[in-house]
Order: sequence, then C-alpha cells, then structure tokens
Amino acid sequence: MQEKIVIHGNPNSSVFGLQGNDITTDDGKLYVKVSDDSKNIGWKEIPPTPTPTQTVSITPSKTPIVSRTPSPQPSPFPTATPTISVTPTITPTSAPGSSNTPTPTPTSTPFKTEIQYTIVANGNGTVSRIDGDSPTGQITNDGTGEMQLQAIPAANSHLINWTAPEAVVLSNPRSFNPVATGFATFDNVVITANFGNGLLPTKQIDAVAGINGVIEFYYINQVGEEQYFILINRVPGGTYTNLTCGYIITRNASGTAYLSTRSC
Repeated sequence: MQEKIVIHGNPNSSVFGLQGNDITTDDGKLYVKVSDDSKNIGWKEIPPTPTPTQTVSITPSKTPIVSRTPSPQPSPFPTATPTISVTPTITPTSAPGSSNTPTPTPTSTPFKTEIQYTIVANGNGTVSRIDGDSPTGQITNDGTGEMQLQAIPAANSHLINWTAPEAVVLSNPRSFNPVATGFATFDNVVITANFGNGLLPTKQIDAVAGINGVIEFYYINQVGEEQYFILINRVPGGTYTNLTCGYIITRNASGTAYLSTRSC
C-alpha cells in the first residue's frame, strides 16, 4: 500500500524522493519510493530482514560408571528387636469445677455368677430363708434366682413391710412369707424385714356382696400381715357384718368391704 511519510518528530515536513530512493526514518523504519508523484505518496515500508538464529551443538558428556557395593547378606540369626517400655504420663488432677478436669475411664466389673445375700430384721422379730442358707448365703446372679422368705414378729410387735434393692422383686412386701426373685445385680444384696412395736388396732370388717354374690378382699391383720378373704353364694347387694378383724383393707376384688366402728 502506497503511503505518504513524514520526517519522524516533524509531522509538518515531508520527505520527498524519486522512484527507487530509500530512507530510514528516526524510528528505524526503512521506506522505498515505488512511484513518482507530486503528492509525495508511493513510499512502501520494507520490513527488516530477520537475523538467523545460531544453532548451538551440544556435545553430550559421558556418564560416569558407578560401581555398586553389594548389599550385605542377612544374618542367619536375626537380631531381636528390643522391647521398649513406655512410662505413662500422669496428668495432674484439676481443681473441682475446672473445665479441663479429665474424664475418668470407667472400670468394667467382672460378671459374678453368684452374689452374696443377707436377710436382716429391723426391729423386734426374726427372719430367715426357708428354702436355703440363712441368714446369709449365695444365689445365682442371672436374673432367675429365687428364695422363700419368712418373718415372725416378736410378742406385741407387727410387720411393717419387707424392703430390698431394685434388682430384687418381692411378691408381697406385706406378707410373712414373700418370694424374692430376680437378683440381676453385681452387688451384695441385703433384704430387710421391718417390724414395729405393739399390735395394730383392728376393727370389724363388713361388706356388701357384689352382683355375682361374691365378697372378696385383702386386708392387714393385727400383726401386720396381708390376708385374703372370700365369701361366695351370697345374696347380691346383701350386707354382711363382722366378717373378720383388720387394721386396713388393701384391695377389693368383688363386692364392697369396709371397716366398721366396732372394735374386735
């Protein structure tokens, strides 16, 4: 493409030339006049000839020969690895309430196939196990252990109740002869019969027969034992008095039983 060129740094002056003339401007560009004209156009920029890149030949160096030292053969008798004893680090106990108080690791209790039991009397009375060693012995600790207990109040005393740990189930805590079962525990078991001084004040028990003609109830007698009472073939709705003497009625099964105001 023909173009008009100016002197580098002086755009108001033009460079004139005849066809075939060349000129290098201040910015290093080479121009050649390719046509004559009065408007000084027809200059063509000649790009510079690139300088060839010199090729460098690299002579490879010789790799040195490395002599290998043969690995030692293992000894037919291996050397025992010494046992290292590690002394545990003892962490000091933090003050109560401190946020960095260490959590204790629970210690598992070995399972006991049998546990020790003891039967004791609290108050005036005697206690025993009817079907085994008494007042102490061992019983199977698998949740199926069972024993028959007995409580005998002393003169002018009464049974309050039996008490035992939660792992032991008593058939009737107000009976002279309850059955203890369960024994699903790792601890020694203490079963206690609690006695009170004096006899319990009793009243006559009256009752109204139920619709099936039956009177059936449970009550506590003078010495504190729970008793069972039943009367059948009565007139439904009929009132029957002076059935027995009791301190308190614990359960009504059929009919309606109540304590009268009459002492026994």
